[in-house]
Amino acid sequence: MDVKDKNVYYDRLEKYAYQHLDVKSVDYRWSSHDSTTDDDLPIIGKTSQEGVYVVTGFGFWGMLNGTTAGMIITDLITGKENQYAAIFNPLRFTREHMAILKMRSAILNLILFFM
Repeated sequence: MDVKDKNVYYDRLEKYAYQHLDVKSVDYRWSSHDSTTDDDLPIIGKTSQEGVYVVTGFGFWGMLNGTTAGMIITDLITGKENQYAAIFNPLRFTREHMAILKMRSAILNLILFFM
């Protein structure tokens, strides 16, 4: 849902909390942006720029994948091999990889169409 002013929802939630719960103050507001990648796997690892690492694309699985990301990034920084680093590599999105994803998507759509 695209909303111009998300504060309307925060205000409603805060008002409810004051009315129905023992809330003294609301000091912080937070919202989730659950992005996903084209292959549905998170992006965790080194970028093409030296010393820059990225962690994103958890798609509602941040608590689980955040721990995995921490372990992978720690290993990458300390030079320790990590058996999962290649799976989540940010540089995996080559032309060939994207072509495979498009074919996978087309096949799944055909299967769903004929079901």
